[in-house]
Amino acid sequence: CSLNHTEEALREKGFEVQCWSCHFGNDIPTPEMMISELETACQFWLISNQTRCLSAGHEKVIVDFYNSGKGVFIWGDNHPYYQDANPVLVSLFGQDSQISMSGDLPGEQVVHECKLSGRTRVGFLQHEITTGLEHLFEGSTVATIHDEYEKMSPLMWGSAGNLITAYYDREQKRAIVDSAFTRLYVNWDDAGTARFVKNAAAWLVNWGSQKGKQKWMPGSHPD
Repeated sequence: CSLNHTEEALREKGFEVQCWSCHFGNDIPTPEMMISELETACQFWLISNQTRCLSAGHEKVIVDFYNSGKGVFIWGDNHPYYQDANPVLVSLFGQDSQISMSGDLPGEQVVHECKLSGRTRVGFLQHEITTGLEHLFEGSTVATIHDEYEKMSPLMWGSAGNLITAYYDREQKRAIVDSAFTRLYVNWDDAGTARFVKNAAAWLVNWGSQKGKQKWMPGSHPD
């Protein structure tokens, strides 16, 4: 997959982007390399793979970064593309939080603002992350976010009524979880996906903190 549109959108917003691409666990930076690179970062994006790539050492670096008040964006997708996302979610929020992704549901739909009417919720809620959005492509196929104890706040439900985007904003910590990373390179549009990506990155800066390098670690996805 190509994430050129995503990188371009972030740079247009004023972010410097450092991208680590780790295909099937190859070329993954060491925890020590991550610590060094993340010293000047304001946020870290993880795009999960279909195989486990991160070690406990990597997860500790991410957790320490998050606990310092820096933003974290965890991306997964349909089964099995959450192999790193789920362990990192456990490390960030604790085993008892029961925040995870699972499943494989069809997407391919464009959603709009959710009016919270009826039993099935579809679309996104009004928030800084969705400011100015009139529509958003949900993704090709999507996983479902499970948050049994509602530790996170819901942001978007897919066309099947399943939660696909949620955020955490407490104790001066900010995180976003999204279970449809195909949105980053399928049916990209400036009014929808580009605005969502820019808004999310700006929000994760966390109360106007000094900008640094944007760090993310994309995995791979079949063509």
